[in-house]
Amino acid sequence: MVIVTSNSSIALFAYTPPSVAGTVGAVFNCALQLGSAVGLAAVSSITTSIDGRNAGRLESLVAEWREHLDEITKPMWKLAFNGRAASYWFLLAILVLLLVAVFASFKVDLPVHHEQQRDTKSKQDIESGSTFMEEKP
Repeated sequence: MVIVTSNSSIALFAYTPPSVAGTVGAVFNCALQLGSAVGLAAVSSITTSIDGRNAGRLESLVAEWREHLDEITKPMWKLAFNGRAASYWFLLAILVLLLVAVFASFKVDLPVHHEQQRDTKSKQDIESGSTFMEEKP
């Protein structure tokens, strides 16, 4: 997660004008925190609700699992992890949805900052001795 966060923040700030860099950083960090909180709540809710349905069937065996290892079968182990499996599939679906969104909106052209264009034009005009009001042939 740290690699994704650092790469996305570098890419975000590479095209951010310095005048709004603080605001962009605050919004970016707020979005990361909010997304983490909502994602954790969704995953724990899915896991708890699915495991709550199966709690009655596994409660007695889980409480004394060491004494009843021979009674626990493979379908019981699968039943015990249904909530975590549902959370995994939910996260995988969200990841695929995000990848589709990235590929659908990915642009190759690089934006040019207008401040840089003005600075370049004014330097060229100063070197050539012309002003902004004069028209060049």
